[in-house]
Amino acid sequence: KKEGELMKVLVLIMSLSLSFSLMANDIQVAKDLFGKRGKDKSYAKQAAEVYAQLASRETDRVKKASLINKEVASFYFFCTHQESKSLKANCHKKGHQRAQVAVKLLQSKRKGTPKPGLSEEAITVFARSYYWYGAHLGKWGKAKGPMNSLGKWPDLEKSMTYIIDMKRRHVEFYGADRVLGRANKVLPAPFGSNKKSERHLKRAFRKTLNPKLGVSVMGLNNTFYAETLFANDKKKQACKILKDFMRMDPKTLLPERMVETKEELEEAKDLARKFSC
Repeated sequence: KKEGELMKVLVLIMSLSLSFSLMANDIQVAKDLFGKRGKDKSYAKQAAEVYAQLASRETDRVKKASLINKEVASFYFFCTHQESKSLKANCHKKGHQRAQVAVKLLQSKRKGTPKPGLSEEAITVFARSYYWYGAHLGKWGKAKGPMNSLGKWPDLEKSMTYIIDMKRRHVEFYGADRVLGRANKVLPAPFGSNKKSERHLKRAFRKTLNPKLGVSVMGLNNTFYAETLFANDKKKQACKILKDFMRMDPKTLLPERMVETKEELEEAKDLARKFSC
């Protein structure tokens, strides 16, 4: 009888080991697929699908939310590279809805607050879920146009405020400040405010600054901040940021974002021409 029980335990251990091994392999497959997104945006979608499959099999709430975060982050790249505004809007709507699933996994009965007892690491996962919830919503709004998406501004603003209230501003390279800063720049008055935009983007820029290089390691923190500075009649400062950023080798900033950084460098060049820097 004891030998039978021991055999059951051994079989269980072997099954768990195999399960962990297969998951690790699948995660690597997703990472490899996403790593090829620069060649074709469909690789990002394929990566998202692998993460979605992994999330569907995961029973732990925190791990499941973390996998969904990776899924919607991969899907975000795919959505931003859709050809038309309508395709982008529909794609980001799906990403937003999927991110909402991750949010609900870790949210308490009170909106914007984590479930009691979550570890600090789990709260960061929760905050990241809210970031992608808001990031997809913001891109949906951009595709729909400011006047057609104003009704969602309170939701977007609150989702980023929740991250700040959780003391997780740093998530996604000060993503909450970047999203709020950008939204305040593009929304018409009285909803948007260039003053608020500059305050948020200044924080995102400075907190992610590489002091030796003089630029933020996150490309968008440079271009968004420069645009707002220019709108606030600070052309000299805006041009300096753009020129400093344009001299960068994408490999020296965030290697994992090299594809996105290359695109952001092209955007910086366009802005520099537009501003007559």
